[in-house]
Amino acid sequence: MFLIIRLVICLFLLSILIFLIRKSNINYKRIAYIVSCFVALFLSTALFFIPFENVFITFHSVESAYEYTSNSTISLVVKGKNCDLVVGNKNDIEEYLIIPKNKRGWEIGLESYTKLIYQQIIDNIAIDIYQYKDTNEYFITILNTEGGSCEISDDHSSDFLSLEKNNSYLNDTFITYYANIFNPNKDYKITVNGTNVYPWR
Repeated sequence: MFLIIRLVICLFLLSILIFLIRKSNINYKRIAYIVSCFVALFLSTALFFIPFENVFITFHSVESAYEYTSNSTISLVVKGKNCDLVVGNKNDIEEYLIIPKNKRGWEIGLESYTKLIYQQIIDNIAIDIYQYKDTNEYFITILNTEGGSCEISDDHSSDFLSLEKNNSYLNDTFITYYANIFNPNKDYKITVNGTNVYPWR
């Protein structure tokens, strides 16, 4: 729906511009038509980075907000304080999208609002941290690149959710762990298989 609405706006604007050009007495109408096409294309492209629907639409669930912008299958939802992380799956490839919420429900989230701020591999453990815009809302992902499970704890007593993925080629199971981290300080610590990690130091 997100894509369709923007295409409709583009076509509607283009039709208005063409109508005005036809009714006008301007010279070089062919050039005006070409310019109109570029204007409509520019506007529709710009609207992909502006979730204007958030002004008047609130979704009743994080799933419905996600499905508005994506056709991927939802594998997992990690609940946060002011936003949620949705783990989607499209053609067996994982996609991450952070979706904001307010007192009424959920809003539209854009990929550009999801920022990867930390990425590290320590003792074959891959740790990624995503931030929503410039807020204090973060989501962490942890994966043992050699396969198998991990023992994880942190200073916030976070509840780490997990997703399993079987790799038939390697004949192994890879488990990714997810958690929400809100407003951590510089001494925030994650312990993975006995190894301490301080992402904000």
